[in-house]
Amino acid sequence: MADAGKTKQELFDELVTAKQELADLKAVVAAHAEQQLSVNQQKMLEAAGVGMYLYKFDGSMLFMDQGALKIFEIEDVYQDPYAVQGKKIGDLMVYTGPRGRLRAEMRERGKALGVLYHFQTLKGNQRWCLHDSYVIQHPETGEDIIQAIIRDITKQKLAEAEQQQLQEEIIEAQQRAIQELSTPIIPVMDGIIVMPLIGSIDSLRAKDLLRTLLAGIGTYRARVVILDITGVSIVDTGIVNHLDKTIQAARLKGARTIVTGISDAVAETIVDLGIDWSGIDTLADLRTGLIAALDCLGIRLARK
Repeated sequence: MADAGKTKQELFDELVTAKQELADLKAVVAAHAEQQLSVNQQKMLEAAGVGMYLYKFDGSMLFMDQGALKIFEIEDVYQDPYAVQGKKIGDLMVYTGPRGRLRAEMRERGKALGVLYHFQTLKGNQRWCLHDSYVIQHPETGEDIIQAIIRDITKQKLAEAEQQQLQEEIIEAQQRAIQELSTPIIPVMDGIIVMPLIGSIDSLRAKDLLRTLLAGIGTYRARVVILDITGVSIVDTGIVNHLDKTIQAARLKGARTIVTGISDAVAETIVDLGIDWSGIDTLADLRTGLIAALDCLGIRLARK
């Protein structure tokens, strides 16, 4: 209830003052809310690995926000965003990238978007960042400066590298498995091993074949080796030469080699190519080859 002793003018003045105080209070509340929103946004950007810094074309720093300080791992050294003033970018990290060319591009185009940087922090940790850089004017001097907005993608890059390494290990394991399957060694009995060959034989596979066979001779102390080529559908000069080298290597290791699985088509090809296999034991099938191998060891099968 209004004081009866006050004039209308005094009451009006009080009302005006109260409205102004209310307006000032609303402005303070709004400013505080806006500031709090800005703080929250900044924290969200920091959590997302986003930062911003300003620097001159000569490479000297002007400003670096908390997000950038954390990415560079120097927030414990430069706690204030302006504490980096005068520092060169090379003082804040270990980097050997084309900064000079980037600045030249910035002068010409005014921006450089999506540039990937890989550097090492002063604490020795690797960082990968995407940079969006813009040429802006210094708010006080009007000088052209560079604003860099960076996003830390280190976790993504490390995950990609780990995935790539895992993929390479899987491929390598598959290749080893394929090689083992393509050139298996089968010990039949003491002194006799069989190596069945399937598919085509190129120079790389021929080397694997030779290494595997020599290792098998040593492991099983083989005196007779049966190379079964039933699964080799095509025979050419190159394949025959690879087989000759394999047989010669087996002989040097003290093992006799018998080639089985000579089909009619393969036999015709060998004749057409003019290849002389007269000095090599060749038999039609693996069964006959096993009997011959046993005979080499002085073992004869008797029927009951």
